[in-house]
Amino acid sequence: MPQTFRPVTDEDYARLIAGSAYPHRASVEWDDYAALLPERAIWRGSRLAYLPDGATRPRAVITLRQFHIHAMPFLWAEGGPVWVGAEPSAEEETALAAALGNLVRSEDSAQAFVRLDVLHHEDVTGTVPACQDLYAHDTTVVIDTTGTEEDLRARMKKRGRRDVNKAQRECPATIAEETTTIDRAGFDELIAVMTVTSERQGFNAHDADYYWTFFTTFRDKGMARLFVGRQDGRPVNWGMFIVRDDFATYEVAASTEEARRTGAPDLTLYNGLLALQADGVRAVDLVAVGSDYNPALNTLNRFKTKWTSETTRVPAPVEVVLKPLRYRVLNWIAARRP
Repeated sequence: MPQTFRPVTDEDYARLIAGSAYPHRASVEWDDYAALLPERAIWRGSRLAYLPDGATRPRAVITLRQFHIHAMPFLWAEGGPVWVGAEPSAEEETALAAALGNLVRSEDSAQAFVRLDVLHHEDVTGTVPACQDLYAHDTTVVIDTTGTEEDLRARMKKRGRRDVNKAQRECPATIAEETTTIDRAGFDELIAVMTVTSERQGFNAHDADYYWTFFTTFRDKGMARLFVGRQDGRPVNWGMFIVRDDFATYEVAASTEEARRTGAPDLTLYNGLLALQADGVRAVDLVAVGSDYNPALNTLNRFKTKWTSETTRVPAPVEVVLKPLRYRVLNWIAARRP
C-alpha cells in the first residue's frame, strides 16, 4: 500500500492532535488570523492526513497554504506537519517529505517547492534549507507550569530564581494584565517600546497595525493575554501570550533599557506564568533561542534559558524542490539582494 494523503475535516484534524503542544500556526484556530493576511489560502481547500505505507490510521496531519515569492508559487506548511503520537524519526520525516513532494508534483504542476518543518533537519534527505531568511529556530525553551508556584520555581535555574527575587524586591514597575482594558491609543504606546527593542536587538519590527490586528484577533477568540509593566504610568515593557487549551507561547515581548536594568521583563514573564498556571496551562513555549542552526538568536539565550534547566529541540523549516531551474533562479535573486 503506498504512502497516501487524504483530506481531513477541521474537526478530525484537531481531534487527531488534541493534547499535543504544536505551533499555533498549524492550528485550526489560526485560520481566522491567516484570512486577514495576503495569500495563505489552504491548498485545495482542505487539510490533509498522512498515512504511511501500510498504516490504517493517520501518522501526521498537515495544513498547506499558498504563498508566492517573486511571483513564484509555493506551498508552506507553517508549523507542520504535526505528528500524531510519538515524535517522528528522520526516516519517517524523509518518507513524508518525499510523499508530499510527489503529491504536489502530480496534482499541481505550478508549485515550485513545498516548505515544511522537520525535527531532524540535518538528516532528512531529499530536502534543502529554506531559500529565505526566515529568522527560524530549531531550539526553544518550554516551561513546565504544572503543579504549584513552588514547583515552577524549583524547575528554574538558580540565576532565574535569583533574578525574579531581585525584581520582586527592587523593580519600580507595576506589572498588570491589560488584555481587556487596553485600547488602540494605549497599545500604540506599547509599540513605541517595541521600536526601542528592535533598534537595540537589530531586527525589523512590524508596524502598529500588524501587532494590533494580531492581538485583537486572538483576544476576541479568548486566546491572547497581555501583561504590561508601567513606571509612573508609562509603559516600560510588555509581553503577549497566545493560549490554546493548556499550551501557551510567549509570542511577543518588548522592553526599554530602563526596564531591563530593573528586572521588569523577569517580573512580567513570572507574573504571566503564574496567571497561566492558575488557569490550567501546563506548558509555555518561549519561542526560540539561539543554536548552531541560527546563532543570530543567541542574544535571546541569557534571558530565556534561566527559566528551565534544559532547552528543547523543535522542527525547523526545509524545502522540497519541485522545479529545480526556477528554484535556482530564486536562490540567485535572493543571494543578490542587499
